[in-house]
Amino acid sequence: MSETAFVAYVLDQLRGGPAATARPMFGGHGFYARGSCFAIAWKSRLFFKVSEGTRAEFERMGSEPFRPGPRQVMKGYYEVPSRVLEDGRELRAWAARAIGAADGRPPAPSVVPTVKKAARPKVTIVRGATATTRVAVAAKKARAASVPPRGATTSRARAGSARSTTSPARRSR
Repeated sequence: MSETAFVAYVLDQLRGGPAATARPMFGGHGFYARGSCFAIAWKSRLFFKVSEGTRAEFERMGSEPFRPGPRQVMKGYYEVPSRVLEDGRELRAWAARAIGAADGRPPAPSVVPTVKKAARPKVTIVRGATATTRVAVAAKKARAASVPPRGATTSRARAGSARSTTSPARRSR
C-alpha cells in the first residue's frame, strides 16, 4: 500500500471521531487535531502520541516506539497495533487518547463537539493609530459598555447612600 493510500485509509477509519487532518512532514505524514500533532504515518505504519498513562498499554500490546532512523528513537510515539488499526471504533478511541496526550488535555469524548471561539473585543481602528492606541480604544469601549450612562441613578443613589456628584468647590458657590 502506498503512503498516500495508507494515510487515506487511516483518515477514513478516523471518520466519525475526532476531527483530524494529515499533512506531509519529513518523508511521512503528521496527523493533527485540536492544533496538535497526535500521530505519525511512516512507511505504512501508524504511530500515536503517548503519555505516561497510555504508554503501558502500548507496551503491553507489544508496540515499539517510533524509530525514524537507525540511531533515532522517539519514545513519545508508539506504533498502533494492527488489531486496533483495523477496527475503526477502537482506533477512534485510541486516537482520542493520543490527542489528549499531544495537547495535554484529557481525552476527548468519542465524538468531539465543535468548540466555539471566544468572542474577540471589537476594536475601532483609527487611521495612523499604533497598536497601543487600538488597545486603548478597545479598553475605553469596554469600560463604556460596563458603566451606566451619566444621569442614570443606581440603587445606591436612590437609597441615599451614594456620595454627591457635585464637587466641594461647586457647592460653595
